[in-house]
Formats: sequence, structure tokens, C-alpha cells
Amino acid sequence: MVNLCPRAWVQQVDSKKVQNFSHFFDEPFLVICGDALIDLDLAWVMAFHKSHKGKATVVCKEVPKEDVYKYGVVVSDEDNKITSFQEKPSIQEAKSNMINTGIYIFDPCILDFIPEGSFFDIGAELLPLLIETNVDFYATVPEFQWTDVGSTVDFYETNIKVLEGHIKNVIPYGKEVKPKVWIGINCKIDYDEIEIVGPVYIGNSVKIDKGVKIIGPCVIGSNSIIKEDVTLKGVIVLDHTLIKNKVSLNTRIVSHHFLCNPYGKFLDVEEYHLHFMIDDARKYNLESSHENQYLIDNI
Repeated sequence: MVNLCPRAWVQQVDSKKVQNFSHFFDEPFLVICGDALIDLDLAWVMAFHKSHKGKATVVCKEVPKEDVYKYGVVVSDEDNKITSFQEKPSIQEAKSNMINTGIYIFDPCILDFIPEGSFFDIGAELLPLLIETNVDFYATVPEFQWTDVGSTVDFYETNIKVLEGHIKNVIPYGKEVKPKVWIGINCKIDYDEIEIVGPVYIGNSVKIDKGVKIIGPCVIGSNSIIKEDVTLKGVIVLDHTLIKNKVSLNTRIVSHHFLCNPYGKFLDVEEYHLHFMIDDARKYNLESSHENQYLIDNI
């Protein structure tokens, strides 16, 4: 089985290829990181960029001082011109609590600062280079929703917030079969044989056997299989995960490769021989297909 993983040409940590397509850009353009949920008026940000006549605009947000170590810290003057930038400083060294959200408007000339054929980090290399070469660029701090999902704990907490309705304009996909229980398509679930308490999201093509208890907030990813008498409470199950009979999990992130707590501590399923409780659901489906084919061939 082959897994295809798309790779962006521009990321906050890797601007390796976009400079090769600089001829494509003839007006200011948006660069946005992919590890956050945002609700932002981008037209307003573009208008800010054009009105300040800078070569770049960085969308920023104020965070509690104790969180600055996780982000790039931005310092600007009274005209919003950026004067310094710190990439993930210590709390003691941080010059402000205004952080870079990874959302930018760039003029095409910014691509000239990105060297060809090498990795080039926007926060750690490009922005300091713009300051060093006296390029005028600006910070804006609009009121908007920005929820970081770039760490394990952020990913876990954001999923829970979505289920509990705390993330604006993000609604679980699927049919709401009972209050705060959303189900995708092509699922095999006998609701009379399981206990399910919302908020719970179940993706597409999920199979849940009898005796299972799912106590929300929980997420069951698409193409997963939950076997008999499993108990899940506050658990995020990623796609294609098989959880075997009578396993009980509380406040965990589960995939067929790893078992994690929300703070990033994990066990490798292969290394710790956890296949007795967790596996790849695609193996199970493949075995079932072979059994079915054997029956068909021997009719």
C-alpha cells in the first residue's frame, strides 16, 4: 500500500522551491501556515498592506507572556514598522508578547531574498534578513480567531474545543444522529449495542462492534475499527486505526503507529509490541478481503 503525502512549496519552516516560480507573482500575495485554525478578514489585511506601502506584512497576535517561547516574537514601532524579530526566545529574553502567526502578505520582490537550492526559514532567516537589509515591512494585530495546532497538546485541545463548540465557524462534518454526536457515511454501528455520550465525532467508513463505550469528547477517525468491549473516554483516534477487544483508553491520541498522551509523550506501537491492542485497520480489512476471496474462489 502506498501513502501519498502532499508537500507545500511554501511553509513557515521551508521556502525551498517557491523562488523558482517567482515569475508567476506580479502583485502582493498571501503566505499562510497550515498548522492553525483561523477566522480572519484577509481583504482587510491586504488593504492594510497596500496602505502602508511596505514590502511585507506580518499578521501578529498578542499572547500571554508565558507562551512567547513557542513562537516568533515581533517588535514594532509606533508606525507598526517591524524593528526586530526573535525566533522562539526564552520568556526572560522576549522583547514583547506580540507573536508571528505565520500569516504574511509579501510583495514579489521578497522572493529575491530567498536563496536558490536551499532550505530557508521565514521566521528564523527571512524576516531577520529583511530587518538587516533595511526593508520596510509592517506588523498588524487584528482581532481574529487564531488557534494554533502546531503541537501535540494544541492539536488535542483544539479537537476538544471544536467538539464543544468553542471554535467559531468550525462544525463537525456528518449527520448529527443525536445531540452532539456526528457520524460520517458508510459506518457500521448498531446503536442499540453500544454506549455513546457526546460530544463525539465519528468519521466515514467506521466499524464499531457491540459492547463499546465512547464517552465524549472523542474523535474516531475515518476507516477505523473499534472491536468489542472497548472503552474510550476523551480519546482522539486517528484514521485507519484498529483498537482491539476490551482495550480501555482515557485522554489519549491513538494511531496505528503511536499511542500518545496530549503532552507529546508517546509509545511506538511497533517498538513496544502493542499490536495486541492497537494495529492498522487496513491490515484487518486486507485479511478480510483475502478470506472473502478464498470463499469466492472455492464456490
